[in-house]
Amino acid sequence: MSRFRPPLPSSSRGDVPYGVVNDFTQDTTPGAGDLLAPPAGFSGNEDEYFAVMRERFFGNPGTRTRLLDVAKAYARPTHRSPQIKIDGPYREAAEETLRRLVVWSSDSGRM
Repeated sequence: MSRFRPPLPSSSRGDVPYGVVNDFTQDTTPGAGDLLAPPAGFSGNEDEYFAVMRERFFGNPGTRTRLLDVAKAYARPTHRSPQIKIDGPYREAAEETLRRLVVWSSDSGRM
């Protein structure tokens, strides 16, 4: 029997890349490919942006872990994890997403 596992199904709202990534700099321009960037062609409002982030968070355990790690670093920068730099048209919505994740993970005892 083969040990090969097929890839997890991709999100209909855009894929988040894995591999060597720098999560300390986030570009929220649609299609930028960063963790907090919506998919290419996205032109939604803040609520639609939150829906994309929610789908990513609950749709893939690997992405969930990355989002929680970025939220933790955003909330408490240290000498090992500098402040997260966020740029782009959805910067404020991305920052609010990270704040919400910090609250959610603190309330659930995950941080």
